[in-house]
Amino acid sequence: MTPTLSYLSALDTVSDDLDMAIGAADWARVQELERQARPFMSSATDAAQAGEVAVALVVERLERLQALFELARAGAVKSRDEASAALKASEKTHSAAQAYLRNARR
Repeated sequence: MTPTLSYLSALDTVSDDLDMAIGAADWARVQELERQARPFMSSATDAAQAGEVAVALVVERLERLQALFELARAGAVKSRDEASAALKASEKTHSAAQAYLRNARR
C-alpha cells in the first residue's frame, strides 16, 4: 500500500471508529479520534495538492469526517443539556428535602 493510500485508509478507519463512538455517546473517544484524524487529514490533503491522489477521493473522506464531527457536536450538546436538566431536577429535590427536614425539626 502506498503512503497516500494508507492515509486514505486511515481516514476511513477513523471515520468508522468515529461513527461507532458517536453511536455509543463516547465523547472522550470522539476527542481522541479527532486528534488522530488531524495528521491523516493533513497528509491526504498534501498528497491531493501534489497530484499524488485524486482530489475527489480526499474530499469524499473529508466530507464524511466533517459530517460525523457535526453529528458528534450535536450529540455532545444534547448530552450536556440532558445532564444539565438532570442536575437541576436533582437540585430541586435536594432543596425540597432540606426544607422538609428544617420543618420536621421544629
